[in-house]
Amino acid sequence: MAVATLAALPLPIRLAAQTGAPRALALTHASVIDVAGGAVRPDQTIVIVGDRIQTLGSSASVKPPAGARILDATGKYVIPGLWDSHVHTRYQGIPFLPLFILSGVTSVRDTAGPWTHLEQIQEWKRKIARGELLGPRIYAAGPLIDGPNSRWTHGVIVNTPEEGRQAVRDVKAKGGDFVKVYDLLNRDTYFAIADESRKVGLSFAGHTPFAISVGEASDAGQRTIEHLTGILLATSTREDEFRQDLVQGKRVSDALLLDTYSEAKASALFAKFARNHTVQDPTLSNAWTGIAASLKDPKIVSEERLQYIPASYREQWGTARGSGGDVDTRQRVFAKEKEIVAGLLKAGVGIIAGTDTLKPYLVPGFSLQDELEILGQAGLTPLQVLQAATVNPAREFQIADLGTVEKGKIADLVVLDGNPLQEIRNTSKIFAVVANGRLVDKKGLGQLAQEAKTSAAKWTGTPTGR
Repeated sequence: MAVATLAALPLPIRLAAQTGAPRALALTHASVIDVAGGAVRPDQTIVIVGDRIQTLGSSASVKPPAGARILDATGKYVIPGLWDSHVHTRYQGIPFLPLFILSGVTSVRDTAGPWTHLEQIQEWKRKIARGELLGPRIYAAGPLIDGPNSRWTHGVIVNTPEEGRQAVRDVKAKGGDFVKVYDLLNRDTYFAIADESRKVGLSFAGHTPFAISVGEASDAGQRTIEHLTGILLATSTREDEFRQDLVQGKRVSDALLLDTYSEAKASALFAKFARNHTVQDPTLSNAWTGIAASLKDPKIVSEERLQYIPASYREQWGTARGSGGDVDTRQRVFAKEKEIVAGLLKAGVGIIAGTDTLKPYLVPGFSLQDELEILGQAGLTPLQVLQAATVNPAREFQIADLGTVEKGKIADLVVLDGNPLQEIRNTSKIFAVVANGRLVDKKGLGQLAQEAKTSAAKWTGTPTGR
């Protein structure tokens, strides 16, 4: 998808660039949630100038500046803007940017697309930063780096350590924010990528290649493990045997991995993750959505969320329903993965919230709200769930200006009708969103939703993304 196609894409509201001094915005009488410590600070006023929180304090002591736009947040709760830490925005025709904002997602980590799409992302980032486009900030990889016979057409295929190093240098040169590794890398090439990433100052993340144990990946400095890849294999009593099968292109059944799971191996592995600060991005909503679609759960296959998806994608998703093994085994894997997340948390391993949007039925924004609810089911407290979608990714991706509601930080905020510390599903009860200092109130959210639906309904292209 080349940059030249930008005007043809379904996009959110284009905003006129501000001239002169920016008008202040004040959220008054709000309850502000400290996602780092869990405190709720009642009756606060937040003054925003430009894209920053200029002042934050009790409404009795902080007065909005003259001429400020006022949003009365009495009875409302303010949290930092949410992160979806695993998305793919390369799919043409999907109104990604407004859908994220509608769900309070003000930051995303795009985890691979072709070089041309990295150019597209950089154009979006420039327009969002200038205030010309409404959307989340984007932390993006370039193409995933994989070995021969990769199933993806948008990746960079490398055969040797030097080719792997060159791929890393290319990601750096073309403006990627991190390096994405994938399943089929051989051992020497993987470790060369790890070394080169350190040399050029990029973190590397992604899947655990079949040829590498997840423990070795942690020791090598892989910053995040996506989808818990490699953990069931590494906790099997038949790990070495099964790894050789995978390297040789043979399939290892999930049922066998479940049946050979070792609590002792899991405990040792989770302790290693904690020591190495290897963060996990479980994307539990990905597994749950696939199961729910196979079972024709109306929440997934016929709910309002599908109005935001073009008809050609809905048709494609319908034909894909039921793929990925028998439902009973997938349900067993999903249950075990929730247990694993609970064990990781208990061991002190960092968790971030991601979805794998746009796999079938993973609708941008909506799926992040699903992920938060599922993380709660896996044993995280509401505060820990909030941390997984706010302060944890901001810390992990080294963006110090995000993640908490504090003076001087970027004004990415979500105003909620209910307290998410009492019920995590309240994160979906959105009264307003502030994205990069721009307020989208209830009326604006309704307008954004209608524009996204109209955009999806009008798009008649062929699904893309491979």
